[in-house]
Amino acid sequence: MSHFKRIDGDGMQLFAGNYRHVTQMPRYYVPVWIAVTTPLVYTGFFITGFLFILYRLVKSNRKIYRNSRERFDLLMLALLAGPLLAVIVLHSVVYDGWRHLYYIYPCFIVIALIGLVSLVDLCKGWLETNKARLLTAGLYLVLLTGMAYTAYFMIKYHPQQQVYFNVLAGSPVFDRFEQDYYGVSYKQGLEYIVIHDRLEAIKIYVNYLSGETNSSLLPLKDRQRIRYEPDSTKADYFLSNYNTEWDAQRMKKGEFPFINEVHAITVDGSKIMAVYKLKK
Repeated sequence: MSHFKRIDGDGMQLFAGNYRHVTQMPRYYVPVWIAVTTPLVYTGFFITGFLFILYRLVKSNRKIYRNSRERFDLLMLALLAGPLLAVIVLHSVVYDGWRHLYYIYPCFIVIALIGLVSLVDLCKGWLETNKARLLTAGLYLVLLTGMAYTAYFMIKYHPQQQVYFNVLAGSPVFDRFEQDYYGVSYKQGLEYIVIHDRLEAIKIYVNYLSGETNSSLLPLKDRQRIRYEPDSTKADYFLSNYNTEWDAQRMKKGEFPFINEVHAITVDGSKIMAVYKLKK
């Protein structure tokens, strides 16, 4: 991965408000993406668990953990830190978020649960029974509230629930981080067009491959009506998920073909794609 060379497209992507080439991303790229796309409650318990593991390691006088539970904790930390540090140290190319490292997320969650359990044990050991029960109930309530909000977000913004950012991402997210980089939202944009336009042949212009591949998810009768037009001046509609700097800059300036928006898809107040009508 440290020798990976991107050969398709221009390799530019949005990170923390700036467009940079994938080979020139800062080493903190992945930690920042993890921080802004993980529910804060989970992150809080993870930090707690991480600190407890380090404390126990120091307390053990730098010996291998003394029992199976502590060895398991250390294993989870190693399985998470190993790949993450390898990418950071080797400055490997990781683009469009941290999807190349999603396999470390289970370890992240386990360490978060270690943090929760450790806090509960601490309460039981240091506080009176009633106070310990009250504080323990508070910890569980915090966790359940965080889980409930995550579930609410997923239901409310389905089928685009994958475009999740917490408050650490800043606002507007549109100007700071890549959003629907896979172009999943094109399906909804195409569905809007075939429902609201009665033409037998609809000419559509897109500049991103997902704008075409998503049409295969439509019913055959709708799919047969769509004609992809390479010339934007001859098309009826233009769809964009703003996945390139060209799209984002032209949209902000209101330049062609971003001139007549008829439909938009937003997630938590941030636009992830839109349909523009090019002909009256």
